[in-house]
Amino acid sequence: MKKIIYVLMLVTLLVGGCIETSIDKVKEEMVDLGVGEYTMKVGDKVTVDNKPVVLESFNADYVTVFDVDGAKREIRETQDAQIINGLELTIKRFNFDVGNIAENSVNVNIVRFIPGADEYLFYLKDVKTILGRKVELIDIKKDDTIVIRVDTLNEKRIMDGKTEAIASLYVSNVNPKYRAIASERYVIVKVVEQP
Repeated sequence: MKKIIYVLMLVTLLVGGCIETSIDKVKEEMVDLGVGEYTMKVGDKVTVDNKPVVLESFNADYVTVFDVDGAKREIRETQDAQIINGLELTIKRFNFDVGNIAENSVNVNIVRFIPGADEYLFYLKDVKTILGRKVELIDIKKDDTIVIRVDTLNEKRIMDGKTEAIASLYVSNVNPKYRAIASERYVIVKVVEQP
């Protein structure tokens, strides 16, 4: 009986070692899983939608800095998509090894940003013609309220997740991103014509 237990333990250790080695090999070889997810170390570069994406830095406070085709941005959140220069980046996981800082990495999903039906991406002060109307993003407040102007005369504040009627349009505040740096603020709005 003891021999069977020793044999089972030996087999378990051998199989466990092989599995661990295989997992490590897969991690080393993983660059792009084909669905836009990458494991990146500081200085690593990938190209998505013909745009170079470089992980400039990240730290133990979970702050990453990415350069997307010349646009550098900090990302502080995980699991919350951030749009940078036409690409959508989502930090999935931070991999820290205090004993070997050179091996620290970030798992990040990077895909082209594609707005939904009737949705538009606005950066602060952007002006777009939508359904024959001139729509301008005036401001994004800290509480994620946006200020939208339609046809230079009609201006309204719209709270996060709410819709307002403005000059024959319904405008919805879908996904606001307030940032301390004004040029990095953006929002996805949905705009439809009133019936």
